[in-house]
Amino acid sequence: MSLDVILKNRSMIEGLLVGTMLKDLTLFADVKLKSDDFIKDKYKFFYTLGKSMSLGYSELDEVSIASFIEANTTLKESYINFGGWDSVKKAIEIGNPNNIDKYYDDIQKSNLIVSLYEKGFPVCDEIDLEGNKIVPFEIFNQMNTNQVYEFYEMLLTDSAVETVGSIDMEDLFLQEDDIEDFKSGKNSGVPYDTIFRWETDEGKSRYVEGSRMLSTLTNGVTDSNGIFFVGAYSGTGKTTFTLVNLVMGLIESGAKCLIVSNEQQSKYYKLILVSFVCQNVFRQFKISRKKIELWDLTEEEQMYVHKANKFLKDRIKDRLKFINMDTVDVEKVMKVAKKLCLAHGYEVLVYETMKPESTTANNVVGEMVEVSRKLDLFGKKMKMKIIAPVQLTTNSEGKTSYLTSSVLASSKQIKEVANVILLMRKVLPEELDKDSRMYMKPYRLVKDYETGKWSKNYLENLDPTKDYRLIFIDKNREGEDSKVLLYEFHGRSGTFTEIGMTDNVFKGQLSY
Repeated sequence: MSLDVILKNRSMIEGLLVGTMLKDLTLFADVKLKSDDFIKDKYKFFYTLGKSMSLGYSELDEVSIASFIEANTTLKESYINFGGWDSVKKAIEIGNPNNIDKYYDDIQKSNLIVSLYEKGFPVCDEIDLEGNKIVPFEIFNQMNTNQVYEFYEMLLTDSAVETVGSIDMEDLFLQEDDIEDFKSGKNSGVPYDTIFRWETDEGKSRYVEGSRMLSTLTNGVTDSNGIFFVGAYSGTGKTTFTLVNLVMGLIESGAKCLIVSNEQQSKYYKLILVSFVCQNVFRQFKISRKKIELWDLTEEEQMYVHKANKFLKDRIKDRLKFINMDTVDVEKVMKVAKKLCLAHGYEVLVYETMKPESTTANNVVGEMVEVSRKLDLFGKKMKMKIIAPVQLTTNSEGKTSYLTSSVLASSKQIKEVANVILLMRKVLPEELDKDSRMYMKPYRLVKDYETGKWSKNYLENLDPTKDYRLIFIDKNREGEDSKVLLYEFHGRSGTFTEIGMTDNVFKGQLSY
């Protein structure tokens, strides 16, 4: 039996795989292949072409391919020689994304068998197996790649492990690439310390500060290390904080963000942002969300709303997208996010609000764990930063003062896949009263530049009639946890102002 027999069905194997990937370009990010994995020149070419186009296109058509190859004579000639659009169209027609795992395994198995044959293993020779005479190649059709590998496990050399392509083995000491990553800052998250930076018509630099202390503590928002959870009770400002202090801060730092909501329509988010710009950029403090929604505005106020909208458009066009989904379907969310990530470079996914896909399921806790794990794996695979606002349990509101992950709605087990967990609640006036046993002793850290030491500068003149929030850092893989930050919240403008910190939060029962 010769190599020709081993490769008899090779064209079909490669054609099904490449056709499926051309049908769904997002699969080029999922299926870990190299052009050298293909033997047939035709499919090697179309794989390479599809992979290149998957970085900028959502799907293929005759015009897009013609435009892509027009400036490259070599590509154009090969494209024509291999059948052009007719070949692509036929490949797409036979492709079936539901079978991609099988097609991928088939080519991996075929490559493994070829490698074994070329290294002299008795792939095609009759051997004795527990008293039975068999030809290995004749039984491989019923096996997958791992089963073929296991069949020859005792004969395979160490180098054959890489042929299987299912694991990555590394030494646990710093390589030169690791050090270069540290130097370049690749391991740092995207900061969200500043919401807007701009220049006035007079050329003066201006900015709106976001969550400077919090961003430093959490190393911004990172990818590949878990989900960034924001937990709060209903009506606390969770959506506003996530949108303004996190998302807008990330966009100001250069990130492109996608918000998928199963609760609110786009107008809700637009009103938050436009009223925030009106008040914080143009200092029009009378223009609230409600006034814009009712269009209860003077001519001058209308002018400022339009100016605010243009200011916003200039900063977020093609950098912030919103999708409303009527149903809770995390698979659909990930599919949409993957396309935007691959085709347009979106790197942040906000899933608002994370909840079980079926609230009537017998195992709601298990559903929440499964959803969070799917999002975690997706974020690591796509190198996307995942932000997930979640509800806190209603029966803990007014009872629990020092918030921990135990108050996360539906499932505290999601802590396992969390990179950062922020938990928010309202502040009681008594917590700002110096004569109360609940006084929280808020402070800001001040650095003595002569000694290099930090000290606490206690804040004694906070207005107890204002609206404040506490944010608890319950988990933080990027640094210290168990920190509690104090914010002033201005609901009319959707503004969270970072005031300071406190380490003296009341541990008893609260009552709002």
